[in-house]
Amino acid sequence: GLTRGLYRWSAGQLSVLVDDQTPVPGQAGEFGSVGRIAVLRSGIAFGASFNGGIGVFIARVDGSIDPLVLPGQVTNGGETILEAHTPSGSDSLIAFRGTTLEMSPAESVFVRTGDGQLIRILGAQEVIEGETVLLVDGEANDGVVSIRTLTASQRGVIYRAVFPNTLEVPSLSSFGIAILLLAVVAAAWRTLRTGAYSSKSRPRPPQRGPAGTN
Repeated sequence: GLTRGLYRWSAGQLSVLVDDQTPVPGQAGEFGSVGRIAVLRSGIAFGASFNGGIGVFIARVDGSIDPLVLPGQVTNGGETILEAHTPSGSDSLIAFRGTTLEMSPAESVFVRTGDGQLIRILGAQEVIEGETVLLVDGEANDGVVSIRTLTASQRGVIYRAVFPNTLEVPSLSSFGIAILLLAVVAAAWRTLRTGAYSSKSRPRPPQRGPAGTN
């Protein structure tokens, strides 16, 4: 039958990294399907299904496999992860999409920091800048998380996050694009300015829940 998995082509040879015969580390059984991958310095991060649900793992350069995000883990905001998938980014900051016990079935965009912290950034059913978010997707690159959203008014809005002390929200351009900047540390703070945006700064808002709740 068809074997679904993750493979490496090197020096004219195809080798298996993960397939449906590979045991899941720390869990019973083998991997099921493998989803989107992210190539990191330390290995390849991937989302995959298994008997315990859907999580994010890493196939390291030494051949070992380790879990990065599993169902049941708790975020910094106290939410319980139900599913995690579609990773992107680097060893220091991995973005992924998933659901939580508190907001299921609505999906959110999360990050996993280099020291293992899990932070939910933005999810469907939330209201931001007066717009109700319907769909979210995120991608990390060079320490910046780009979050693509579709709002109830059918506008596509893009937010960018660079964590977590200051929030700068430029006004919407005529193309319906906004930029959300969060600084990880003061030394990493940087602003994004183009001729299409005027910006305003404010303190970072508290953790948001679903629309209509505090």
